Amino acid sequence: MSSAEIGGDSSVEWDVKVDHVKGTPRSNGNGQGGWNQHGLDDTEFGKEAGFDICLRMPDTQERRDTFVDTLCEACAVAQAHRTVARHPIRFTLPIEPQFPDQIKIDWKSKPVPPGRRIVTTKAAVRKGGPAPSRKKTGKRSPKKARKPVAKKARRKRGR
Repeated sequence: MSSAEIGGDSSVEWDVKVDHVKGTPRSNGNGQGGWNQHGLDDTEFGKEAGFDICLRMPDTQERRDTFVDTLCEACAVAQAHRTVARHPIRFTLPIEPQFPDQIKIDWKSKPVPPGRRIVTTKAAVRKGGPAPSRKKTGKRSPKKARKPVAKKARRKRGR
């Protein structure tokens, strides 16, 4: 089962787990200070295809009231537009601090074929795809440069 969990921390936190990646996921910058991630999780459409959406109620009564009121308004809009394909339905769920799974969306991925293994690294996520395999060359990494003697001498003198 694949999922996306979105919720509050000191900002908004997200965590997406998929079981059957199709193609190469993309993860790269989006403007100044932004980020964009995109990928495909292969599913089998049919009677079991669909999103299971779980929304957790906010902590305070005021925020719960806002959530319930806007959710009821969204239901009324959905009822009024039930014959209109792809009509957007929106409502407000106040962001709760330190609640990283406040919104959880699950779906059933297509089974991964036997023998197929997806390996990703942090470098792959930064570069937008799986890292190329590296052969061991037997070369050692260069040693760190030594600190200048002048700094060592100053430390010894207590300056």
